[in-house]
Amino acid sequence: MAAGSLLGIALHEGTSFPVGKVDFCNLYPMTFREFLRACGQERFVELMDSQDFTMLSNFKSKIANYLRTYYFVGGMPEAVETYVKTRNLDEVRAVQNRLLMAYENNLSKHAPAEIVTKTRMVWNSIPTQLSRENKKFVYGLVREGAMSRLNKRILLEGDRLFEEFKGALTEQYVLQQLIVHEENDIFYWSAERGTGEIDFLVQMDDKIGPIEVKAEENLQAKSLRIFVQKYNMKYAVRTSMSDYREQEWMVNFPLYYIGNLNQYYQDTKYS
Repeated sequence: MAAGSLLGIALHEGTSFPVGKVDFCNLYPMTFREFLRACGQERFVELMDSQDFTMLSNFKSKIANYLRTYYFVGGMPEAVETYVKTRNLDEVRAVQNRLLMAYENNLSKHAPAEIVTKTRMVWNSIPTQLSRENKKFVYGLVREGAMSRLNKRILLEGDRLFEEFKGALTEQYVLQQLIVHEENDIFYWSAERGTGEIDFLVQMDDKIGPIEVKAEENLQAKSLRIFVQKYNMKYAVRTSMSDYREQEWMVNFPLYYIGNLNQYYQDTKYS
C-alpha cells in the first residue's frame, strides 16, 4: 500500500508505472459528519440520517458550534485527532502548519529550479483568490499575499475580518461535503453578462440541481430563482444557517446537513 500524488512518476522521465497492477482509492479530508463522529457526537449524525428536522432544529446551536470548530480544524485526520485528544486549537494549528509546509516542499521538489519562487507565490495566493467575488484565478494578484492562518478567535467567535470572507469559506466547506460523493459532478454557473451566478450546479446521477450557498441566515436567492425559472429546474437548493424549510420551488437545508443531500434526494419525492 502506498499514498502519494504520483508527481514523482508523472513528471520524471525514465520512471515507469505498473499499468494494470494497481488499484486506486481516492481519499478525501474528513467530512463534517465524520468530524462529529470523531468528537463522540454520533447522535447528531443519526438525527441527520433520520431527517428529523424538527429535532435537529432543537439542537441547532450545539451543532452550529461544532460546525464553526470544523471550519477551524478542517478534515485532515491528524488535525482532527489532535483536536479530539487535546481540545487545544493551538496544537491543531501546529499540525496544520506542518502539513502546509510539507505540501509546499513537495511542490518545490518537483518544479524546475527557475520557477520554484513563482510556484510558491501561486500556492500562497490561493486563500486570497478563493475569497474574491471573481471566481477566476488571476495571476496578477499572486504578489498580494494571503488571508490564511487566521487567529482561532476570529473563526470561532465571529469578527469583522471573518465577515469579509466567510462566504468564500462557507462555499469551500459545502464543496468539500459534496465532492466526497464520487457520483456527483460539480460545476459553477454564471450568466453571460454577469447578472447572476449559481455557486454550485450538481449532477447526481440523473438529477441536476442548482445550489445557492449563504454563510448565515440570509434567505435571499434572486439568482437561484432566475435560474430555476429560466431552465425550468425541478431541483433547487439553498443552504444556510436557517432551519429546513420546503417551498414551492426550492428547499432550504441547514449548512450542517448539506453532506446528506444525496441521501435526501434518494429518500424523498425528488427521487
